[in-house]
Amino acid sequence: MEIKSPTVKMSTEEIYTILKQEILTLKILPGELISENDISKRFNISRTPIRSVFSKLSTDKLVEIRPQKGTYVSLLDFELIKQLIFMRIVLEINVVNDAINHVTDELIEEMEENLAKQRAFLANPTKPEDFYLIDSELHHICFRMTHKEKLWDIIQDFQVHYTRFRMLDIVVTKKYENLYEEHCMFINILRNKQSNEIVPFFEGHLKGGLDRLGDRLKRDFKDYFVQ
Repeated sequence: MEIKSPTVKMSTEEIYTILKQEILTLKILPGELISENDISKRFNISRTPIRSVFSKLSTDKLVEIRPQKGTYVSLLDFELIKQLIFMRIVLEINVVNDAINHVTDELIEEMEENLAKQRAFLANPTKPEDFYLIDSELHHICFRMTHKEKLWDIIQDFQVHYTRFRMLDIVVTKKYENLYEEHCMFINILRNKQSNEIVPFFEGHLKGGLDRLGDRLKRDFKDYFVQ
């Protein structure tokens, strides 16, 4: 997809934000070469500020600058992703165990509003990243409502690998209906205080991307990952 150049010049911070979002949402793919020349032309800005943008992206591990070779979008680390999923399962099980003992009408109402957004997306599924954001916000609600915002921030710190893996799952499989149904189950577990269902639910839900992508990870997308 060709991305048109802006008609007005942007700051380096704005350009950084755009490129970061495009990397995280897989509009720019893992391992892809991005050149200073192309980016400077796209944003109608000289190469010098683009170098500072690339430097910041490199600091955030979103790109790898290889001297004499170019700048490449960082690859995904599959082993790290599996450990991040394990961490997410452990954290979320405990967060929801806490939430289930303090379920409020406010919590259920906010989660129901999120489900309504998911249904609206299902009626008109346009950009996969929109569903990703709604999906993430549903989980974020529990962390926020149980005053564990810092734990949520820790999860977001690993977005270089985990966010892009989740986006790969959403973009490739497009299992929006399945995810929506699982989210309905999640809310029912909370509403009905079914503590015994928390562990099996999250072990299945958060490992779902590995199951949905399956052998395609090594067959179709192996170039996206560190070998």
